[in-house]
Amino acid sequence: MKRAIALLLTVTVLAGCKAEIDHAETVTRNGLIYKYGDTDPFSGLVLNIPAGLPGVSALCNSLIEKGRQNGESECFYNEQKVYEVEYLAGRKNGEERVLDSKTGEKVSIKSWKNGYQDGLEERYWKGNIVHKVEYKNGKRDGEEIRWSDDGTTILAKLTWLAGNKQDGFEEDYNGKSSYLNGKLHGAQLKYIRPIGTKKKYISSEVTYDNGTAISGWFRDIDKINGTLTQEFKLVQSPRAGNESFWSHYPGKLVPEGRVLMHNAQTGELIGEEIWSNGEKIKYKSTYGANGGEEFSYYILDTTASYEKYKQVPISEYMIYGATLPNSELTDHCLGKWIAAYRKEVGNEAVIMNAQMNEWNDWCSEGRFP
Repeated sequence: MKRAIALLLTVTVLAGCKAEIDHAETVTRNGLIYKYGDTDPFSGLVLNIPAGLPGVSALCNSLIEKGRQNGESECFYNEQKVYEVEYLAGRKNGEERVLDSKTGEKVSIKSWKNGYQDGLEERYWKGNIVHKVEYKNGKRDGEEIRWSDDGTTILAKLTWLAGNKQDGFEEDYNGKSSYLNGKLHGAQLKYIRPIGTKKKYISSEVTYDNGTAISGWFRDIDKINGTLTQEFKLVQSPRAGNESFWSHYPGKLVPEGRVLMHNAQTGELIGEEIWSNGEKIKYKSTYGANGGEEFSYYILDTTASYEKYKQVPISEYMIYGATLPNSELTDHCLGKWIAAYRKEVGNEAVIMNAQMNEWNDWCSEGRFP
């Protein structure tokens, strides 16, 4: 009862003596609150309304005007205020505050206007501000900054316009992205964390220019121990413009060179793909193998009007594409340069496209680290 005194005084001063009832005495019909048995919507103070806050069994006291929340609503848990918000004709209108149920410290602060977020939102962790973002008419609009839990490291700094990201960068558990003029731009990273560890590894790095992925690298990393299984270049595909085109690599890019396929459970080699100039020119697979052979072999059918592969003997498979540059040797050389670089500066180091091009030139000259 004590925690409602301030509200009762407000009601008395502004509107004279009004009713006070418990939530258990109310019923809601057509979105309006009534005192049980009454025919007119209720006006006054309703006590002990379940808050519905996650992890907290808080009860709220809310001012009601003609069946709708109108004015201040406060929620308490063990006599500690954990929530407060202003309403106007049933819609949030004003400041909304969530407080820690043990310390009373700020957890979040939001601003509302006629039922829509409008203004600055702030979130806190153990007294440190960890996130702030601006809203307009219910959509993010303006600056957003997100920090680490200790408040020392900026993890995201973005500008928004009508709910769309415009400029800046953001980093989370899954990776790091950068934006310019509303489109992905620059190096985009994806992370993988082996099971049971906090250490992160870069699983892919793709360079975007004005929203279009132009090149990158993909790293196949063991999800148990973090071991690098293979790493290969990503390039644009001449088929990317087709409506039916699909790629499970970032940015609709495709590999260049040799890609090995392994059984996810046993690690056993079950196939390979050979890519050149953005097209898969041949592949081998244990699926469908017969005649005592371990693999079945396929090459690109260049006479077909669409992407089609035909099964061939191993001898024809080995010859097909032999006149193309020795991409496997090049990939081995590039892998050596990447490994040497990351050994020197760390596994999380970002490798820029210009640096990769330089190493590629060195490999073509036969230079190894």
